[in-house]
Amino acid sequence: MNKDVTQKEIVKIKKEIIDIKQSQEIDMQRNRDKYEEYISDVLSSKTKYAKVFLEVDGLKSRNEIKDHVTFSQPTVWRAIKYLERKGLIFDLGETREGSPIYGKPRWVKVLQIDEYVRDSILDEE
Repeated sequence: MNKDVTQKEIVKIKKEIIDIKQSQEIDMQRNRDKYEEYISDVLSSKTKYAKVFLEVDGLKSRNEIKDHVTFSQPTVWRAIKYLERKGLIFDLGETREGSPIYGKPRWVKVLQIDEYVRDSILDEE
């Protein structure tokens, strides 16, 4: 394959990915209430878990998250397992000093779910 053809194919693929992402984001926005309802169902009665959720940023390891909240290590570990099971966070497959690093799905970022959790979940206390 010649270099120009490969470059054109890469540009075409990038454009298609952008189009797919934009379409998904529109769909996410149209269904915002369903995402927010899910978050409420999952976190409303679990404010400690909601606080752990807010600490997950794709940069902090599990140990660093533990250091940023005032809960015991077992509580933080349970929160992380729970949040993973519910699809709110996922293991990025990277570690820092042996401690896994977690990220959030794209829909959480697109819909600014962190703000929703701060305003609607944690302010309910």
